Amino acid sequence: MRPCTRRSLLTRYLPALLAAGVGAAACGSDRRQTPSPARTAGGTAGGTAAPQAVTAILARFASHRIVTIGDFHGLAQLGDFYRTLVTSPGFPDHCRNIVVEFGNAYYQELVDRYVSGGEVDAGELAKVWTTTVGFGDQPMPEMYGRFYTAVRRANAGLPPRRRLRVWLGDPPNDPASPLRTPPERDRHFAGVVTAVADRGETVLAIMGDFHLMPGGFPFPEPGESGGPITRTDGGASPLPQRSGGDDDAPPPPPAPGRNVRQLLDARHPGRTYAVRIHNGLAEPDCNRRLEAHLASWPAPGMRSLKEDRELAAILRDGNCHDLMAVLPEFDKAWADGYLYLGPVDALTMSPVPGKRPMTLREFVEQARKDFSGNRPQGSGPGPAQITAP
Repeated sequence: MRPCTRRSLLTRYLPALLAAGVGAAACGSDRRQTPSPARTAGGTAGGTAAPQAVTAILARFASHRIVTIGDFHGLAQLGDFYRTLVTSPGFPDHCRNIVVEFGNAYYQELVDRYVSGGEVDAGELAKVWTTTVGFGDQPMPEMYGRFYTAVRRANAGLPPRRRLRVWLGDPPNDPASPLRTPPERDRHFAGVVTAVADRGETVLAIMGDFHLMPGGFPFPEPGESGGPITRTDGGASPLPQRSGGDDDAPPPPPAPGRNVRQLLDARHPGRTYAVRIHNGLAEPDCNRRLEAHLASWPAPGMRSLKEDRELAAILRDGNCHDLMAVLPEFDKAWADGYLYLGPVDALTMSPVPGKRPMTLREFVEQARKDFSGNRPQGSGPGPAQITAP
């Protein structure tokens, strides 16, 4: 029995829980055009102010080359925010490169064609986010397909030189010839981001928050030693990955590695601004105190944790635990910015056609019921330790 953290819970359990199809992803026949509205100095359209969180994130590109958002996998309001952000009229003025975890780099050419307005079969397009190494080949929440559609529509109203490009941040994985050994996903993702940042361009990077914490994973990722990924067909990826071995040989033990944030800081020190999502605290008293502080915020709204000392103090309270990350040592104030999308009881998971809508709290409770070994950590109403069978 090993502990199941938020990382493993969301990457392995969520796809099965939220069994969805292609969702709202459009194929190449979607010819709707997004007009190019007049912008004001604040990046607004038609006199309507952009959401405060959008304005706050865009402002960070003036001082940081890379802005990261910790993806809470499957959170519907976060998917809505992604679409609001990338379709904001002012977004191309600050950033035109988006690197995402929910994209298999094997399909980079297909995504380039799709977001540029080209013809793409809907079934082929869905493979972009349903065949990743990180999430497996199970169906994904609708929010990810809708993200690509939003970028396509945003680009439809832009001249070629201002169009957005989506870079697929998960290692290339041909479904017909799947990878034999687990690749070093953090190295690949960070490599894509730094390849763009090295050219002096700004990047919006979206990946699960444990990849973006300065302290890294509570459990190490594979190390950085030699060799390309070995494929079942004998070919190899040009990426610097660990070599595959004999089919009968046990996999090598994981060595301490560096996560995405650590790799980015090594390459571009001080140039990354990290944003985490408000997903609540497990203890009712802690969560009431946190959300009372957030009550005056707009939704979506974002503030700096360095500037909001009261917020940082609440998050660092050792008696309070993150609703999803059930590790007592988890640093809840690890990010630079805190993104508020609404109170916890109003948050929902990405919709699934034909299935009952699920709230965030229902998702957490369902996950705990479906995993064995629920034991409270210490005394009091702290979160349960979730263990996988």
